[in-house]
Amino acid sequence: MCDFRRSSKVARPISNVREVELEGVSSHSWEDAVRHALEVAATHFSAVLELEVTRQIAVVEAGKIHVYQRLLGFAIMMNTGA
Repeated sequence: MCDFRRSSKVARPISNVREVELEGVSSHSWEDAVRHALEVAATHFSAVLELEVTRQIAVVEAGKIHVYQRLLGFAIMMNTGA
């Protein structure tokens, strides 16, 4: 997985940031696949800081894209209880 701390333009406490991977899937578009994954991440994590597309796959049937899949890395802020 990519190192969000290195690529991020905003300085954050490293100990509070965690990385998770989710897959977004859509039958409509790459953007829709990302939107679905972000919706899932937002329901499980209160502070999604950024995301990065790490891989994308298209399932092709009869010469047309049937399924769009994107693997995404998310940087999330963990609640420290402070």
